[in-house]
Amino acid sequence: MTEAIGIVALIFVALAIVAVVFLKKSETGHRTAEPEEPEPESPLEPEEPEQPEPKPPEEPEEPEQPAPEPSEELDEPEQPAPEPSEELDEPEQPAPEPPEELDKPEQSAPELPEEPEPEAPQEPEQPEPEAPEKPEEPERPEPELPSDPAKPVRIAPYVPSVRTPETTKRRPKSQDRRPSSGRRRRRTLLVSVRVVFGRGRRSTVQVSLLPARGGGLPEEIVVTGSEGDEIWFACQDEWYGDFTHSDIGKFLEHGTRWTSDEATWVLRPGDVFVLAPASTIFGFVSATRLLLNEDQLVLCRESVQEAVCEELDQAGCNTFECTVGNGVPDDWMLFSKVHPINPVDHEESAGILNVLRPVDEVEIFLTGGIRLTHNKWLVGHQPRIRIRGSSGDIPEVSVDGEAAGVDDESNFTTAASADLGQHIVFCEGVTASYDIVDGQEDWDRFIAYAYRIDRKQGAEVDICGPIVMGNGEQSLMSATNRALIGAQPGQVYFCNSPYGQSTNELLGVTDFPVAWALPDNPYQCNKKRVFAKLVASVAVGPIKPYLRCRPTHDLLRWCDAILNSSRKGLRVDPSDNSARELWAEYVRAARQIRRSIR
Repeated sequence: MTEAIGIVALIFVALAIVAVVFLKKSETGHRTAEPEEPEPESPLEPEEPEQPEPKPPEEPEEPEQPAPEPSEELDEPEQPAPEPSEELDEPEQPAPEPPEELDKPEQSAPELPEEPEPEAPQEPEQPEPEAPEKPEEPERPEPELPSDPAKPVRIAPYVPSVRTPETTKRRPKSQDRRPSSGRRRRRTLLVSVRVVFGRGRRSTVQVSLLPARGGGLPEEIVVTGSEGDEIWFACQDEWYGDFTHSDIGKFLEHGTRWTSDEATWVLRPGDVFVLAPASTIFGFVSATRLLLNEDQLVLCRESVQEAVCEELDQAGCNTFECTVGNGVPDDWMLFSKVHPINPVDHEESAGILNVLRPVDEVEIFLTGGIRLTHNKWLVGHQPRIRIRGSSGDIPEVSVDGEAAGVDDESNFTTAASADLGQHIVFCEGVTASYDIVDGQEDWDRFIAYAYRIDRKQGAEVDICGPIVMGNGEQSLMSATNRALIGAQPGQVYFCNSPYGQSTNELLGVTDFPVAWALPDNPYQCNKKRVFAKLVASVAVGPIKPYLRCRPTHDLLRWCDAILNSSRKGLRVDPSDNSARELWAEYVRAARQIRRSIR
């Protein structure tokens, strides 16, 4: 009897499962509009009810997979699975509930009557905005999903961003051009070649590299080159300090580059370099080509010497000189006093030699004066206006619309070219501008360099540009007159050379006003060249407090410096009556004090 009841219960369970499968097939058939396989095989389903047990915990959105028995039914759910568009629709969200209930009938039959509820999928026609979040919630708590690699991984549906007037507002061009990282784009600057001649008969040539400094770059910057990291220091607004290398010839031949976070510097390779006088720095700096009627330099390799000489002869340079060695890199030659007078047409076949072919093209050259910034000069020290590159007669130049005159040195000026304000120079279609401004009168003082002159007395000197600051009275004296004498007896200070250097002048810092500067050892000096120099006309102080008293070391040195200079017979500078009379008073005071001490 119990066996019959179990068989009947098993039959009811199988029929219930078949009914659920049939309903699900009918639903998928409506969504895919594709015919499903007939269900005549339903009688086969109760034969294997226990096979689907390991797979039901997978995706709740695929109820076909947990189907218990038939292998055919397991293949069928694979057809709708690859279609993500169907699963992205909201109708599948209420469907996941049936598979959870399908697991329950396997444990107990009473829960079967709740399974007819899958009719809820008929609601897919109502779009719900929160639907994309629902399929993710049932997948997270199921730990067995990643354990089955055969099952496809569900990907969250694409959710387009909300477009509003604020989100679609166009950004400024400056922001559009900026990289996504937000960092400023690197600039590319050039490294020029600089040549400076030494002094003397055997003047040497110094060939160096001069990096350009763009606006906004720091005064001290760390760059990375072919030989590692380097530190560059700015020498002025337009340039960093030049530097050289033992094998600079290879740099010129093959070129190189340096990079930093702000910019990239490139040295262009070449066999020929033209160098012309620069308006912003001393020496000759790389130029684009030769200029007419100007003295310039040409630095080239020895392999192109003949071609360079031919080009210079063609340009009318007949007095140039050639230098090999003496500071010039190996395998390179330097042509100086290159003064072309003939314009030469450029040709593609000439290649790099076109830089040696000057053209009749005017260039306004501002030089001299006291430049404050790139195009600003100090009032009273305006620039000299010159015209370069013209092969004809003196060109017509105007400054602020007024015709400019020319002097003997080929400088153009007008009556108002040195006034405060901006000035515009015009010549044959070429313009240039410069500003005349007042100089800054107040600067913040800081200790740029400091050293101690006398450790015993604690005399210190601080230097900030042209300003010298000390902790006392400052006096710049000749190196022969090291003894500084004050008006009060005992006020004496001897200057010492800083760091043992030999100089013509010494800076003394005292705590009293200096009246006389005397030699520290009068008996060993040449009285034809050394004098008792008067610094300030100050009468000698009272000597009564120092008579018949216990002498100090400074008091004895004060008396000895004056008396020894008098015994030597040094002349007084300046040699007038008032200076000689004042010197005689100091000698009498020193003699009285010295006699009273004995």
